[in-house]
Amino acid sequence: MSRKKRILIIIQLCLAFTYLSWLCMQPYLKQVVARKSELGLYERVLENRALYQALPSEERQAIEKGYNAALLRAKPGFFLSFSGADPFALAWVSFALAISLLALFRIEGATLAAWILPLTVVCYGYFLSRASHSHSTGFFPSEKYVVENYGEGQGSLLRSREHLMASWHRYLIREWAQETIQADPEAFEAQLGRGLYAFNIGRLKWITSGKGDEVVTAGFTAPPSIFRLAFYFIWNVIFAWQLNRQERLGLQSNPS
Repeated sequence: MSRKKRILIIIQLCLAFTYLSWLCMQPYLKQVVARKSELGLYERVLENRALYQALPSEERQAIEKGYNAALLRAKPGFFLSFSGADPFALAWVSFALAISLLALFRIEGATLAAWILPLTVVCYGYFLSRASHSHSTGFFPSEKYVVENYGEGQGSLLRSREHLMASWHRYLIREWAQETIQADPEAFEAQLGRGLYAFNIGRLKWITSGKGDEVVTAGFTAPPSIFRLAFYFIWNVIFAWQLNRQERLGLQSNPS
């Protein structure tokens, strides 16, 4: 086996073990992030004393009770689990480890089986895109909803960060502060603060109702971008092609 081939297999094994570690640690990290996010949200609500005192007494009591319960809740202990991992992600890790090890020990058919890896990436991207289109957290509005209902202007500029942020601010004022947007900058900032405060209280209610996991850990559940999927596909195609190309060259240089 050539040195180049061994290096390629070792790189693939490192990638597979790294991804395997991420998958099995993800449930624990999600619980840690969820707890910290919930406590941070409670603290932001409680810090604004003026708006907090304006809330009904029943709502203040519920917030304080929820905050105390969150503080008393035990910190998640470290554990490893594949709970919630995508089946195609687990399939890729399993195939990558098995094929790489078999190829490293020169088991017949291992190099040809390497073409399963880019095929798995294609299936992963296809089914993940279908799931992401149908999935909604139910609390955070979609970008399309915010832009279409609270965006100003036309064209692709609406998708710029500045225009999206302006649309988001108008959404908070109209739907959460339930006020008419003011042109005066100082009045607008005060309205935005009230809208964001009401939005955070809505998030707390969502979390305490048992639906908060998708809200506070969106980074764990968001599908990979098209660029990441393209990188995964290209790398696995190169890996499979190089293994099979080197195998053919080896056969040609050692004719029977």
